[in-house]
Amino acid sequence: MPDEETSVWIFQGNPERYDILNALSDKKIGNTIHWLVNQHKNKIKKGHMGLLWMAGKESGIYALVRIETDPKMLPEYPEEKKYWLSKAEKEEAVRVELSIIRRLINNPLLKKTLLKIPELSTLSILRQFQGTNFPVTDKEWNIINQLL
Repeated sequence: MPDEETSVWIFQGNPERYDILNALSDKKIGNTIHWLVNQHKNKIKKGHMGLLWMAGKESGIYALVRIETDPKMLPEYPEEKKYWLSKAEKEEAVRVELSIIRRLINNPLLKKTLLKIPELSTLSILRQFQGTNFPVTDKEWNIINQLL
């Protein structure tokens, strides 16, 4: 990762642990969703942009979001709690509040599409997919943004 300041992040969800598609469709959640921050706690900032990534067979980008808070200890929100498929998740954890700008549920930007673009071959989530939070370079963001 270059030394440039990152302002776009990928927030990954594992569909075996969290039902991201139904959470993104829930009218009670609306356009505000909260996400765990397990990596880059000191670099992710309010005002940065984000991409919600679903792992698994249909892995890819399922929403464009704006980060509304710096990472901080936050409780699990009741409307979102039911989408955790694993009961092992902590009630309170370091999270950010995200505003959903655009849902891509019916037309996600899939991993298999991103892999065909040579300029995205170094995208952090394509190289190291273990984790929750991944940086996106400005160059990568410009390409992804055009695809959205």
